Amino acid sequence: MCIRDRVSTQSTWGLNNKSASREMKRISVGLCAIALLLGVSLAQDGVVLVSPPLDNSQLINPGIGYQASSLSNASYMEETVAYSRLEYSWANIHKTAETYDMNRIREDIKGILAQNKKVGIRISTLLSKDEGGLQIPDWLLSSVRTIQKDNVTYPDYRDCNIQEYFGRVIDTLRLTFDGNAGIAFVDISGYGFEDSFRAIPGVTDCGGDCRSLSGDSMDFQARKRIMDVFLGGSGTVNCYKGNETGSFFYTYQGFKFTQLIMPYGGNAQNNLYVMSKRADIGLRHDNAGDSRYVGEFTDSTAFPAFVNRVWKVAPIILRASGDEDLSLIAGQARNNHACLLAQGKGWPASKLGEVKNIVSNLGYRLFLQKISYPSNVTMETYFNIYMEWVNNGTAPVYDKMTPFDVEFLFLSDNGDLKFRWTVKDNPPKNWMPNDDASNKSRIVISYVNEKVRLPKGSLKAGTYRTAVAVTSSQTKQSIRLGNAGRIDTRNFYLVSTIQVVSGVLLKVALTLTIAIFGIISL
Repeated sequence: MCIRDRVSTQSTWGLNNKSASREMKRISVGLCAIALLLGVSLAQDGVVLVSPPLDNSQLINPGIGYQASSLSNASYMEETVAYSRLEYSWANIHKTAETYDMNRIREDIKGILAQNKKVGIRISTLLSKDEGGLQIPDWLLSSVRTIQKDNVTYPDYRDCNIQEYFGRVIDTLRLTFDGNAGIAFVDISGYGFEDSFRAIPGVTDCGGDCRSLSGDSMDFQARKRIMDVFLGGSGTVNCYKGNETGSFFYTYQGFKFTQLIMPYGGNAQNNLYVMSKRADIGLRHDNAGDSRYVGEFTDSTAFPAFVNRVWKVAPIILRASGDEDLSLIAGQARNNHACLLAQGKGWPASKLGEVKNIVSNLGYRLFLQKISYPSNVTMETYFNIYMEWVNNGTAPVYDKMTPFDVEFLFLSDNGDLKFRWTVKDNPPKNWMPNDDASNKSRIVISYVNEKVRLPKGSLKAGTYRTAVAVTSSQTKQSIRLGNAGRIDTRNFYLVSTIQVVSGVLLKVALTLTIAIFGIISL
């Protein structure tokens, strides 16, 4: 309701007292006219400022937390990246020299996406004996070299046919799935026990120093070619063709859009080669919790970029077999900013609680600390939304693995979505967590200042509930946040309300107000 206030007759605009009084009266009446026409109380105009409460429970979100060893294995806890080394072996996929069966991967992706999860892929050449051992396709096995070491039959990766045909199946995988929304990552595989690039006794040859790239043995050439299948690259390699050796040129496009992960199995030379080629490759530590590899894994001399750079641009995954020191794994996860703990053989029930504690702190953990916006906004007119976000997890959001957008939502009283605005300023991939693992109280704030314009016809005039969401740009599914106020399974988080005024009505009101000003001045 408009109330005629007593106004001072002292001139502040250089007018005489009588003119100032008349001018102030005109403005007061005009503003009241606008308010009455728009149905808005001018006394309520202002800014909505909210600091949403927090929720400290574990967040189950894509690409972070726990990963089982196989799709067919019973999980210890809810996972977000499904994994299957058995079903995705080279032998199961490469049916003949020219035919490939990718249907199992397609089916898994379809089923997993429906659960707001993703698939991790490793094409295996050599599994444990219990899992099936050698995974060279039957049609190829008789024409390639193998090596018998310590009761294990290895592919001889220096064999020209092994390199050539493994390269073909990986290139077909790339052509079929690179950039697929259902894939969290693809492991660089194709060498050593369980394809973790572990050294093969008496065969792996680093040229005298496994912490340098100076070697040029046939073995290192083979490893480089296998890695280049995934990374992209070309070169000349010496390899075995039967009992003869020959020199062959190769070239590969490599994966461009799907996140790649390079295993660390104890030989740093492979990881250093990957880092020399591309900076966007993640790391899987396949010996997590094994005291024999702790120093090497964290030693900046052996890995000049792993701790200080890799986690900032690509994911670090820890894999443990189940009999390691979990306190050691917890330290590695925290200090190296891991986002996933992958199950190997599994852990005894007595350690399950300790495993859950490690998993609950892995990866990104996003929460909205503060938001402000105008309480009343007009259609087709710009207004600003200011937000402060915090990533209180151990790792950032990796755009190739889980690309997200922030959305500002307009909801009806019963929660129906009426309009969504995708925020363009400072997306979640830029929100870095605290990089000092020893100072848990340090908070890094990511600021968002977004200019919003409601398109014509997008909303009717009225009052709406407001909410925020962080949503996958690929699947359009929203994730859990570290805030209270989650409305439902859509993962919308309630903020407050907002009044929307029609731009047409505002124009009419302004026109009538100008007319009122003219009448009053008479």
